[in-house]
Amino acid sequence: PGDVVLSRTRAAAVAAAMRYAISNGIGEDGALKLARGLVLNDRIQSMYLAFNRIGPRGIYTLSKAFARMTHLTDIELSHNPLGDEGVEAFCSAMRAAPHGTRLKALHVNDCNIRHEGALLLEGNVA
Repeated sequence: PGDVVLSRTRAAAVAAAMRYAISNGIGEDGALKLARGLVLNDRIQSMYLAFNRIGPRGIYTLSKAFARMTHLTDIELSHNPLGDEGVEAFCSAMRAAPHGTRLKALHVNDCNIRHEGALLLEGNVA
């Protein structure tokens, strides 16, 4: 109850507008909704999602959408509680990207990533 169901066109438009969603605090549920719209909008080159309370569950779903975005080169995720679990989900999705990835920059400052997670990123994100 109270959930808004977006049409496919509207979801894509919302995703395009949200590419600069810094400090909106969208959280896990907002990340899931954003991911649905991103599936329909693969022309985005940069995503700025810092300070949004996106954790492992949210980054898991977003990463699957990111992996299908053939023009995405820059992702800003700093100051989200991703943790090593979120890093693992992100790297797994990037490895499974159907067309490879053009990702050149991934920003993950202050994301609760330990040494193991940093090593995983280093080995999986060029």
